[in-house]
Amino acid sequence: MTLLVDAGNTRVKIAWLAPGASRRAGPPLILAHTELSGLAARLDFTPRRILGSNVAGGEVRDRLEQACRAAWNLPVRWHDARDGHDLLVNGYRQPARLGSDRWLGLLGLLQHVRDEPAWQAGAPCVLASFGTATTIDTLAWQAQADGTRRAAFIGGLILPGAALMARSLSQGTADLPLARGEPADFPTDT
Repeated sequence: MTLLVDAGNTRVKIAWLAPGASRRAGPPLILAHTELSGLAARLDFTPRRILGSNVAGGEVRDRLEQACRAAWNLPVRWHDARDGHDLLVNGYRQPARLGSDRWLGLLGLLQHVRDEPAWQAGAPCVLASFGTATTIDTLAWQAQADGTRRAAFIGGLILPGAALMARSLSQGTADLPLARGEPADFPTDT
């Protein structure tokens, strides 16, 4: 099995791929940053390799490395926006500044749509992710100097996630308390 690690701002998502599989089976395991030392006890297999993405900073990365080495004597092979440029052009002025989670998500989206007729015909694709932050990123074909075209990340937005927005509104407005509620298509109550 290949263990897939996505260390995000508020939690770590863990998924796995069976040998030869191109998609994970089942829902990911979700751990708080404080639960990383117990990762091995939550799995019923021994991974053969570990691939990771990290936007949570050096301390979380180090704790993940330690947990994986202690449990399986395996390093985590970290990936970021410097990987995959043979598949996708990174439109950032400083490509390494793009979060690894966003970049790897875009590579996954490209893998998913590459044979779709609409994509092949030139329709752009948008990837929206909703977590601690909301990100909206766009893939499109980009003409190259030699007359060919390549898939390209042409830019995106990073915005506060739903919980951050709710807290900000409750702190920055006079009559809008922080409240819980159920999502609705057309809410009739704040």
